[in-house]
Amino acid sequence: MAYDIPDLVALQEVEQEILPVLTMNDPLFDLFPIDSENASMIEWEQKDNYAGLMAVRGINGNPGRVQKVGSKTYSMEPGYYGGFTPLDEKELTKRRALGTFDEPINIDDLITEALEHLMTQQINRQRKIIADLITTGTFSVTNELTSSIDHTDSFTLPASTASIPWTTVATATPLLNIRAAIATRIGYSYDFGKEAIMLMNQNTYNNFINNANSADLAGKRASYGQTYQSVGNLNDLLAADNLPQILVYNESYLATPSSTPTLLIPDGKVVICGKRKTGRSLGNFTVTRNANHPDMAAAPYLWIVDPFQGASGNILPSSGSIPRTIEVHRGFNGGVKLPFPGGIYVLTAY
Repeated sequence: MAYDIPDLVALQEVEQEILPVLTMNDPLFDLFPIDSENASMIEWEQKDNYAGLMAVRGINGNPGRVQKVGSKTYSMEPGYYGGFTPLDEKELTKRRALGTFDEPINIDDLITEALEHLMTQQINRQRKIIADLITTGTFSVTNELTSSIDHTDSFTLPASTASIPWTTVATATPLLNIRAAIATRIGYSYDFGKEAIMLMNQNTYNNFINNANSADLAGKRASYGQTYQSVGNLNDLLAADNLPQILVYNESYLATPSSTPTLLIPDGKVVICGKRKTGRSLGNFTVTRNANHPDMAAAPYLWIVDPFQGASGNILPSSGSIPRTIEVHRGFNGGVKLPFPGGIYVLTAY
C-alpha cells in the first residue's frame, strides 16, 4: 500500500485550523496577543511619564524651562521551546485507523495527529507562562532533562490579600476587597471600572456568589428584591457600581494523559485587568527569530524528518536508515513582553 506524506500546504491548513481555535477564543490571548519580532531578544522602550504642573510666569514674566522626558529600555532573553513525536516502524506498520479493525492508518493521518498534539502543547505552554505571570508576577520553566530553570522572568504587580478569606462566606467581604483594590489604581493610565475584567476560576467564583455577609454581597438585591445568583446578574451589579466584570476562566492542561487537570488560574486568585486608555494591550506574547525555521523567521518551526525522503526506487538517501522512523518536530522561541504591569492587579481571595 502506498502512503503519502502531507505536503507543506496541507500541514499549514492543519495549523490554521487548530491555532486560531486555541488562541482567538482564549481571553489570555486577548490580554496578551501573539506578535513576532525578527530579533534574538525581546525588547521594548517606554517614555517616562509626563509630570509637573505648568508654572505661573506672571505678566511680562519669563516662562519656566520644562525638562524633557527620558525613556527606559527593557529586554529579556526568549525561551527556546520544542518537541518531537516519533512514528516508528511498529506504529507505521500496525496502527489501524480508529473505528476500523483491519484498515491501516494513513501516514499523513499519523503526522497530522502528531502535529495537533505538538501545537496543543505549544499553546498550553504559552498560556501557562501568561497565567503564571499574571497570578504571581513570575514565570519559571524548568528544563525536564537538566532540572535547571531555563526560562524565567518577573514583574512587580500591584497585589493584596483579602483580610477575611472568601471561603469564610459568613463574614467575607468580596465587594469591599475589589473596591479597595481598584482604589489603589486611581490616577494611573488604566481604566479599572466596568470596562475592566476580573479573571477567576469556577471555585473562586462559587465562593464569591455564595457570600452570606449581609454587609457585603449577600445584602445586595436586584430589581425585584432577589439575591444575585448568576454571573450575568452579578456583572450587572458590578457594572452599576463601575466595578470590573467577572470572567470565569476554567482552562487547564494535563501534565500527563492520566493526570488531574491543572487549572491555569488557580483557586483563590482574582486577576483584575485594567484597560489602557489608549486601547493598547497590556502586553504581548512575542515570538522571536528561530534558526530552526526554514526561513529563519520569527515563527514556530515545523519539520517532518523521514529517512525515506529522497529515496529513489530501492535506493535510500545517504541519511536514510532502517528501520524507518518518521519524526514530527515543532517548536518556537519567545516570551512575554509586559510594558504595562501596573494594569494587572492580583487579589488573593483565599
